[in-house]
Order: sequence, then C-alpha cells, then structure tokens
Amino acid sequence: MFVSDYTSVTNSFSLLHEAATQLGSVVTQKFDEAVRAEDLASVERFFKIFPLLGMQNEGLVKFSLYLCSKVMLVMRNPFYHSYIPPIFD
Repeated sequence: MFVSDYTSVTNSFSLLHEAATQLGSVVTQKFDEAVRAEDLASVERFFKIFPLLGMQNEGLVKFSLYLCSKVMLVMRNPFYHSYIPPIFD
C-alpha cells in the first residue's frame, strides 16, 4: 500500500512540475508577444506572473530589457534633446 501511495505522489509531483514548466514557457512566450505588440497592460500582467512560477529572475531580466529599450527610444528621439526642462527655476 505504501509503495502505491509513493508512486501516486511521485507521479503527481512529476505532472505538476511538467505543468509548471509548460506554463513558464507559455508566460515567457506571451510576455515576448506583448513586448512586440507594445501592449503595456499585457507586459505588466505577464511580468507579475513570473514570480508566482518561481521565475522572478527571468522576469526581472526580461522586464529590465523592455524598460531599457523604451528608454533608448526616448533618448534617440531628437525632439527629446531639443527641449530639456529646467531643473531649477
């Protein structure tokens, strides 16, 4: 009886781990799609899911790269450099 219980629990953990891995792949794919589509709401939504799957480092790296790309776009814009608001009045 204990052997069959152990096997059942082991199989359940294996299935759970496999499902978590697949879910992580889906979240990563959907995050990348949201970035390409420039869908900020979806980017934020999928970013929040990474830590729930134990993928906080991957989520932080992906979100940081996304933010850096947005900052680079702003900095490359010539109109940004033509008007820099005064720091002190």
